[in-house]
Amino acid sequence: MDEGNRWIMWLMFFTVVGLAFFLPLVDNDFGWHYVCGNRILSGARWCLENDLTYLLPSYKWAYTAFIYDALIAWGYNLGGFLFLSFMGSGLVVLLTYLAVKHVRGPDWWRMGIVAFTLLLSKLTLFSLGLRSQWMSLLGLVWLLAELMRKKPRWRWVLLATWLWANSHSGFFLAPLCVGVYVGGEILAGWRKDSGQAPAERDSGRMTKKAGLVWLGMVGVTLLNPFGFDVYAELWRHFKMPLNTLVAEWVSPIGWQYWSVWLLGLTGVGWLLMMRERKMDKLWFRVGMMVVLTWLALSARRNLVPFYFGWLILVGGEWGGKILKQVQRSFGFAQDDQTVSLIMMTVILPVLLIYFGIKASRTVRIDTDWGEYCTKGYVNLPCGAIEYLRGKRGMVYNTYEWGGFLIWQLPEMKMFVDGRMPAWIGEGSKSPYTTWLEVIQAQPGWNEYLLGMGTEYLLIAPGTFLDLELDEGEALEWGWEEEYRDKGAVVYGRM
Repeated sequence: MDEGNRWIMWLMFFTVVGLAFFLPLVDNDFGWHYVCGNRILSGARWCLENDLTYLLPSYKWAYTAFIYDALIAWGYNLGGFLFLSFMGSGLVVLLTYLAVKHVRGPDWWRMGIVAFTLLLSKLTLFSLGLRSQWMSLLGLVWLLAELMRKKPRWRWVLLATWLWANSHSGFFLAPLCVGVYVGGEILAGWRKDSGQAPAERDSGRMTKKAGLVWLGMVGVTLLNPFGFDVYAELWRHFKMPLNTLVAEWVSPIGWQYWSVWLLGLTGVGWLLMMRERKMDKLWFRVGMMVVLTWLALSARRNLVPFYFGWLILVGGEWGGKILKQVQRSFGFAQDDQTVSLIMMTVILPVLLIYFGIKASRTVRIDTDWGEYCTKGYVNLPCGAIEYLRGKRGMVYNTYEWGGFLIWQLPEMKMFVDGRMPAWIGEGSKSPYTTWLEVIQAQPGWNEYLLGMGTEYLLIAPGTFLDLELDEGEALEWGWEEEYRDKGAVVYGRM
């Protein structure tokens, strides 16, 4: 295939990726991210302490999503949800480009293994549209791509770390990656091969430089509004049993669980078998695969970083070598041009049509408020919002709706939102646990809400609390039903 046709084929591939990830931003936390980002753009008070809910007011949460918040606020103000979908699509195309550069083999194979990684990612938590986790993934892929270079460009490593530290709490992986890199270089330098003496001296200089960069990386992570408190916040996240509170923190199950074990063990095993062949950055690859495998097994939110890490550290080179061996063994090593031709004339055009048609769903959700309210990750109480609009007061709300309500009802104060599971509340309990005790109508729920000054309840119908009030006992508890539809019910304090 000539160079012109190769460019056309790759352009088609990246267009397919862009269409496949042209997704609506249906993350129910979008609202509070947007509010905080809009404050940054307008020069108003930043979200450095909690003034968005009346549970734990003035709580300092050292979460550094400022760059992400500002970006999505800018994008939404410029072109609404549709523009944010284009931004998310472009980010995935950039991630794909960075990953493709580390895959060896013929073009069709490079496309196939990257598409496999993207498919695994989309089947997990990569389907909610542009999120702060995507910024964290960009930081990881950028960093791994730099560290896999023969001579990493350390100034870019430091810049990536600083941007990451102000975009998502996953930034702790940056100094961890470089720490593993330094450890790998030290381990490689211990090899007792006299023929490698110059390389060992080179490795020693590289190790010292990387060690200094590691100190610089820790330093640049502190260039944020909270300083060292961002690490204390990370420690609170690790101590809090989030796997019992939030779905994203639950360990992977089923095919996800086995995919991690299969890719992780076979990848590490192959790397170790290659240690006598002087593979570049061998021990760094092994160390990072162990780290990413452990993180993926601990929480499903870490699956996508694992898949992309596997692609860059192992799959891109491992798959190409296995393919070459299979082709040599079965005698069809010269068939690559035929497969590439099929990719260009059949597979990619079919995928372009398929994902092009599916893109219309994103456009509908992004441009139709009714679709956005009912077709997202959770159904949103848009009817109840219209009823409450213009009113004032403190609202005990369904947890999943908190961020959306903060955005849509700024004149009211919500009880809880998606920022808060790892916060430490009364009795060292998570605010999510406190919310659960009330929604389950556990003893003392009414006295607690009244003591907090709650004036409205905005909850899903059919919950324990709704059943407790709906059985003709609302008046006895001092509440009155004011609004009800299929998705939400509003009770007002009498």
